[in-house]
Amino acid sequence: MTVVVSDSLIKINNSFGVEKFNSNNKLLYQRLYRNQEVFVGPNSVSFVGLETLQPQDILVLTIKILSASGQADLNSALINREIPVSGPILVDFFGRNVSNQAAVDSEALCIDSINNTLRFSTYRRTNYGDIIPGQTSIYLRYTARIWSFL
Repeated sequence: MTVVVSDSLIKINNSFGVEKFNSNNKLLYQRLYRNQEVFVGPNSVSFVGLETLQPQDILVLTIKILSASGQADLNSALINREIPVSGPILVDFFGRNVSNQAAVDSEALCIDSINNTLRFSTYRRTNYGDIIPGQTSIYLRYTARIWSFL
């Protein structure tokens, strides 16, 4: 291993001469860590304050559903699993009979980052395509990490 240090550069090569570190590259560091429990009830929205993201920040958000009420077994598959948040999370999916035709409704958990706030909500999409407030109660723990670079 070789280390090269100058007034403007630090470079580390392994024993094969392959560069493993170069201080010209951007270094990520964890600027914020938050782990908190949140309840999202039927027809409700929960808000949690978060620091304002700067242009060089990266928000990494995961959730772990601790308990949930719903009409389908889909919830049980999600309980106590760390889930990365990258869009709506399907939490309920059920079929029913409407005028002797099969119909399907689904419900999703949404987590949005709006300015310096996390917004937790559920919505239901009916077989008619309507979007209405969700009916599922969800108790979850979220973990927010803000990574930044120099």
